[in-house]
Amino acid sequence: MAAAENASQPASRGTRMVVTGFNAQTWLGHPDSNVDIGAMLFGEILKAMVDNGAAPFYRGFDPEQLATQETADSLDAIEQITMIGYPNGLFDQASMLPIARRGQTATPIFNDYNNLPAFLIDASVFPGSSGSPVVLYDRGTYTTRDGVTRVGTRMALLGVVAAVHTRQVNGVVQMVKAGVATFDDMIDLGIVFKSSAIQETVFALYGTLGLSLPVSTGTPGNLA
Repeated sequence: MAAAENASQPASRGTRMVVTGFNAQTWLGHPDSNVDIGAMLFGEILKAMVDNGAAPFYRGFDPEQLATQETADSLDAIEQITMIGYPNGLFDQASMLPIARRGQTATPIFNDYNNLPAFLIDASVFPGSSGSPVVLYDRGTYTTRDGVTRVGTRMALLGVVAAVHTRQVNGVVQMVKAGVATFDDMIDLGIVFKSSAIQETVFALYGTLGLSLPVSTGTPGNLA
């Protein structure tokens, strides 16, 4: 999305960039091929947007806002989550803003689903939701794992959506000769790879460039 003239607010317009020349120096997947996470260098794209008169408007997560294992261990087995993305390719075409949806965890964040750095969410996940950030965001009050109600706000990036579980259903196709077609029916269980997997991928990318990043440890302060 393009930025408004003061660069602190989004403008109601977008810009299109064509990126070519993907290679191991600009784009890298997680070291484990079973973990569907990728990281890329974005500085050249930002510079190109500025050079083309379309300075970008964006917001990111600070390292201390990424959920750690300590964060996960402090959470209950079922927590409300918010995900932001483009389900089925939909977005607000007037403001160019994405769509926010809510759901809940379907497996505990503190466990590794299928021995992967992942967990499930019970939410309306559709094609186009892949890459959507999944955020723990409670504003006003929230209840901790030990049942204590606290006043305040807590926010942490839990991970990103990678896929959705489906089931196969049969349907009758009305043609000259009737047949049975098989369809994949989404069952609203999204697979989310944890923020730890995001960090590992970013570290791996920087490692290929001979660079290093500081490792954020401990629970984000606003989760206490």
